[in-house]
Amino acid sequence: MNLDCRIVSPKELSDLQIRQMFLLMEKNYIGVETDTFYNDLYTKTKIFLFSKDKTIHGFTSLKLDSIEWKKKKIQVSYSGDTVLAKEFRGSLSIPIHWGRYMLRISQDQTPLYWLLTSKGFRTYRYLSVFFKDFIPNPNTNNTELKELREYIAIQTFGSDYHSDKGILRRSRNLQTIRDVVSDKNYIAKTKDSYIKFFGEHNPNYHQGDEMVCLAKFDKSNIIPFIYRYLISDQNVS
Repeated sequence: MNLDCRIVSPKELSDLQIRQMFLLMEKNYIGVETDTFYNDLYTKTKIFLFSKDKTIHGFTSLKLDSIEWKKKKIQVSYSGDTVLAKEFRGSLSIPIHWGRYMLRISQDQTPLYWLLTSKGFRTYRYLSVFFKDFIPNPNTNNTELKELREYIAIQTFGSDYHSDKGILRRSRNLQTIRDVVSDKNYIAKTKDSYIKFFGEHNPNYHQGDEMVCLAKFDKSNIIPFIYRYLISDQNVS
């Protein structure tokens, strides 16, 4: 089933939309705090709303920053809260609309990187769908990308980031997946190497630990099939 997508700035959100977003988060995660959710929302650059019949069934957000790395300017897009109603899981709406927006950002010639903190295997799995190279990764170990991740993560999360494990363990606003049993069973039974890797390298995801991931968003690093989809006008389902 197709979902309509609107990309807005936080100040464009109505009270009803924010309430729907909060309830959707609360339905899927334990530990969602009202004040923290609202305050964090307004630090973001863009909000992606996915709706059907004026009801929000999913959303994601991103914060875009420019930083200096080894005397060069780079852009870092940090994905915030991301959730999709259970009945729409399997839809490519979120990654494709997000990817098309990121592709537009990347056109200004400043290197663009995607910073993702993943407390669930589904968001981590997006990386292998989109990119040839990213970290952490069961198939490669890009030391240069890892060095950049360490720098960004420490600057962004401070002491909450545990560099020895590449894990973010929040001291505040700790959230856990509500349907932990289902996720545990899926990880235990799957033959997918990426999902198994997530379970092995983030064993305490059910306690709110987040795997800190980084990928360069560049045409040369995007899976060709996905890139063709991003530059097409094809509808997303």
